Amino acid sequence: MNFLISCLILSFSYDFPIMSLYSNWATIKLSDIVGCLVVLGCFFSRNIKIINMSLPLSAPFVLYFFICVLTSLHTFYFLSDSRSFEVAFQYSGYYIFKLFEFLIFYFILAGATKNEITGNKFLFTFWLGALFVSGYGILQHMKVIPNYWGDKVLMENIVTSSLAYHHSTLGFYMLLIIFITIGLLLKEKKNLWKIIFSLSILLFVYLEILSLSRSAWVGLSSGLVLWAFSLKGNFDKKIKLLFVLVVIVIVTLFIFKNFSQTSERLDPFYDLLNRFQRGVPGVESEVTIDARINVFSFFVDVLKNNPLILLYGNGFLSSPVRYDYTGSHNQFMDVLIDSGIFGLLFYIWLLFKMLTTLKKFYSKNYSWYPIYHGFFFALIGLIIGSFSSGFLNITHPFGNYFGFFMSLLGVVVGMGCREI
Repeated sequence: MNFLISCLILSFSYDFPIMSLYSNWATIKLSDIVGCLVVLGCFFSRNIKIINMSLPLSAPFVLYFFICVLTSLHTFYFLSDSRSFEVAFQYSGYYIFKLFEFLIFYFILAGATKNEITGNKFLFTFWLGALFVSGYGILQHMKVIPNYWGDKVLMENIVTSSLAYHHSTLGFYMLLIIFITIGLLLKEKKNLWKIIFSLSILLFVYLEILSLSRSAWVGLSSGLVLWAFSLKGNFDKKIKLLFVLVVIVIVTLFIFKNFSQTSERLDPFYDLLNRFQRGVPGVESEVTIDARINVFSFFVDVLKNNPLILLYGNGFLSSPVRYDYTGSHNQFMDVLIDSGIFGLLFYIWLLFKMLTTLKKFYSKNYSWYPIYHGFFFALIGLIIGSFSSGFLNITHPFGNYFGFFMSLLGVVVGMGCREI
C-alpha cells in the first residue's frame, strides 16, 4: 500500500488532464486514477480506514462537505430548471465527487502514516515531486519544453511547470513545499542532506519567483517573517535570522527587478507604496490593483442585488466562469457567494481548527516539531495569499492542488496523532 500511496503523492506533480469527460473543465488527472487504485487497495487490504472519524479535523471536514452538498442542491435545482437535468448533474456532481475524493485522500494518508519512518518516506516523496515540478518549470522557462496550456495561460511566457494553468497554482505549491523543506532541513541530522535540502530551498524559491504569483509571494514572505519570530530560542537569534531573511528577500527583488516580467509583476507593490507615501491617488500603473477592486465590487453588488444569497449561497460553480477563472480573487468571498453565510462560517471554523490542531502538535517538543511548525506558518501564508487569490478551489485553473494540500495535511496530522 505504501508504494501505491507514494505513487499518488508523485502524481500530484504531473497535473495535466489525462482525459476530459463531458466538458473541457471536467477532467481526469493522473492523481484521480492513482487515487482510485489507492482507495481500492485500502478497501481490499482493510489495513487503512477509508473514513476514520477519530482523526483530528474529521468532524470539521465532514460537516463542511455536507454544507457543500446542500449548497450544490441549489446548483442542481437552478441548472435543471434553466438548462437541463443532465447539465445540472454534470456541474454539481463533478464538484461533489472531487471534494469527496480529496477528503478521502486526507483520511487515507493520515491513516497510512503509522510511524515516523513511514511519515519521513511520504514527506521525502513530496519533496521528490517538487524537484520534478522545479526541473520541468526551469526547462519550460528556458523554452526547452513548451507550455502544455498554450494560449490558456494568463501571460505570455509564464511558467506553470507540470501543474494546472493558473500561475498561482505553482506559486502556492512552492509556498507549501518551501516550508516543508525547511522543516526537513531543521530535523535532518546528516550534513550532506542538510546541504541538499538547503540547495533545494533555493531552487524552490526560484520557481516561486518564476510563477509570477504575487499572492503567493505575499503569503510566503508573511509566513516566513512570522515563522522566524516564533522559533524557539532567544530573541537575539530570532532577530539575526529575520535580518538574514529580509536581506535575502531584498537582494532577490533587486536581482529579479531586472527581468522584465518579474518587474511588471512587482510594479503594483511599488505603486501601492508610492500611493501610500503620497497619500493621494493617481499612480500610473495601478491597473492590477483597481482591476481586483472592481472584480471584488462586482461580487459585492451581486450580494446586494440578491440578499438571499447571503443565506443559502448561489450554488457551487453554478456558472461556467467559475470553472475557467478564479472568481472574485478572494477565497472568502468565493465561499460566501457559493455557500452563503453558513458556508463561510464553517469554512472559517475549518481553517481555525487546522491552525489549532497544528499548534497543538508543535507546542510539544516532538521529533516532527519543525514540520508541524513549518506547516502551521505555511497555512497562515496560504490564508494571507487567499485574500487576493483562492487556493482551496476545485476549478480547472487550479487542477488537483486541493488534493495535494489535503494529502500533505493528512501525512502531517497522521504523524501528529502518533506522537501525542
